[in-house]
Amino acid sequence: MSMASTPIFEPGTVLAFDLQGPMAHFRDMQTNSSCLTYPFPPPTAISGLVAGILGMDKGSYHEIFAPDKCFMALEPKVPMRKAIFTVNYQVTFETGVTQIPFEVMLPENGDEIIYRLFFSCDDATIMEKLRSMILDGKAIYPPCMGSAGFLATVVYFGEGEASKVPDGTEVEVSTVLRASGLELASWTSGIKLMPAFMRRGFGAGRKPGAAEKYFLATGNHPVVRAIGNLYDLAFKDLIVHSCRM
Repeated sequence: MSMASTPIFEPGTVLAFDLQGPMAHFRDMQTNSSCLTYPFPPPTAISGLVAGILGMDKGSYHEIFAPDKCFMALEPKVPMRKAIFTVNYQVTFETGVTQIPFEVMLPENGDEIIYRLFFSCDDATIMEKLRSMILDGKAIYPPCMGSAGFLATVVYFGEGEASKVPDGTEVEVSTVLRASGLELASWTSGIKLMPAFMRRGFGAGRKPGAAEKYFLATGNHPVVRAIGNLYDLAFKDLIVHSCRM
């Protein structure tokens, strides 16, 4: 007897808010002694950010914000660059100072990094509480740009409605791309794709979930063909063509 597949949550109302700060570090899961960073927060960091704002206990939210139970998309709003610094992470009598390369994301033009996050889940109470907390500028645990020392500001953008883009439709997408569920339809001069291999979520007891390849497009927005992964997010004066993380 075949097992029935778990239905995937389809978003209706979507909250949009900006995560911004002077620098960011979202540690790449494929690094060990060298602290390299992703160019944008992975889904696990976004769910942790939302849980922190709401004051949810560590480890209590992984199943609630599992990839099939919530919707996330991310749109970088400013050009960024990477920089590597050397950090004295450890001092021992035997080896002395151990210096570790530490990579960070910085804004290209010297202001602040801004990631626009789009979030929705099937719990109306969580959605309303999150909306209220962000509007009031409150958070139970301070939001950060990945590393705990990189404190961030969360700014409410708005509330929109999501609709799934029919398969085969070609749209210009401004958010981060997940490789599965879409095809590159056309290539415009000036587009650069920055790859990142990220974990989508954790299971009960922080059991590691599946990891997938993502792309951050810079220069221009790529035109992609939907295969079940693209959504139009309609706000008051704006429609965002997004890819589900």
